[in-house]
Amino acid sequence: MYKKDMTLRKAIAKGMFKDTSIYREAKEVQKISSIQFRKYLEDNKISLF
Repeated sequence: MYKKDMTLRKAIAKGMFKDTSIYREAKEVQKISSIQFRKYLEDNKISLF
């Protein structure tokens, strides 16, 4: 779980988040809704696509 979480954070930090399976995994790991997730990305000016 810890390793997955760190990988996820790196992916978010780099803005490399185009794979939908990674997106789903991210929501699972972070236990957040897609709306909260989108807001997080917007707040950090990260573009997925």
